[in-house]
Amino acid sequence: MESLTEKIDEIFAEWDKPDSPGCALAVMKDGEIIYKKGYGMANLEYDIPITPETILSYGVGIQAVHRHGHRPAGPGRKTISGR
Repeated sequence: MESLTEKIDEIFAEWDKPDSPGCALAVMKDGEIIYKKGYGMANLEYDIPITPETILSYGVGIQAVHRHGHRPAGPGRKTISGR
């Protein structure tokens, strides 16, 4: 059985490259962060990776969410656990 980390890393593998813009991700459960990681690069020109502490522009993050169809789980949407 895949762990939560493996499932999430598989989803974001496409953006977790040194030549790719990426994202910072946090997964919360019961109000607590249970997973956080940065994927890809914050700045391709200066080789600055994204970390969980990277501060990203709100507009940039929202564009990526809409472009790739990732949205927070809610009624009728699947979560990592499939529920």
